[in-house]
Amino acid sequence: MQPRSRLAAAAILICALISSAQPQSGKTRLLGEIDEAKLVMLPDRPAPVGLNSPGDLGVLSDDYPLAHLKLVLRRSPEAEAALAQRIDAMHDPQSAEYHHWLTAQQIGDRYGVSSEDTTVVRDWLVSHGFAVHGTYKGGFAIDFSGTAGLVRSTFHTELHNLVLPNGEKHVSNMTDPEIPETLAPVVQGIASLHDFRPRPRSRIAGPVRFDKATGKWQAHFEVGADGQTVQAVGPYDFATIYNLLPLWDKGYTGKDITIA
Repeated sequence: MQPRSRLAAAAILICALISSAQPQSGKTRLLGEIDEAKLVMLPDRPAPVGLNSPGDLGVLSDDYPLAHLKLVLRRSPEAEAALAQRIDAMHDPQSAEYHHWLTAQQIGDRYGVSSEDTTVVRDWLVSHGFAVHGTYKGGFAIDFSGTAGLVRSTFHTELHNLVLPNGEKHVSNMTDPEIPETLAPVVQGIASLHDFRPRPRSRIAGPVRFDKATGKWQAHFEVGADGQTVQAVGPYDFATIYNLLPLWDKGYTGKDITIA
């Protein structure tokens, strides 16, 4: 064999070894024709706060626009396990993968739904009239837009206008959406069909008081919780509980500090 031929053969072998060592995007899991009559339910619960309100104003009009919905895709159990193992390795100082971080594109390419399956789902959305804007680099969702009418006819759930007792207006699906059973192996759900957004659990409880005599801040407010009135924890309370005062009063010298 000529030296150049040996070099080419060696390069091909190295590429093959590297390819086999890297986890690849999952194999095709969608088999058979899509039967719109055989449906399964997605675990996309309507917003309970909306459904428990008496203010149901009825179905949204069919032309109500819904922009940038996200159809969440499902990795195979093997890919999910491999990704979890890789994440653990990236945080293990003893691993060769320690701090070898992955980009979103690499995660999608190696651990995401196969391009063939993603294309099937995208084509299915387009066939129902939705506009597909793209797939996220991490391979976890498809970005698409449509109308309330398309959602009803495609996912078999109605979107309603709701008004809460405090006057807030919202929209929400009233039942779990459904998809053809054929797509279930790679479709996890929709995020989401209502506009109830998470709210911060923190709140402004009140001021703290600066004690000029001691030169320290003191808690000066109470908080109601589960029908009880409790004292909130101020900065110096926290420092006392966790023995952080040496850091504040004497400055950190590099010596270990005992945590209570």
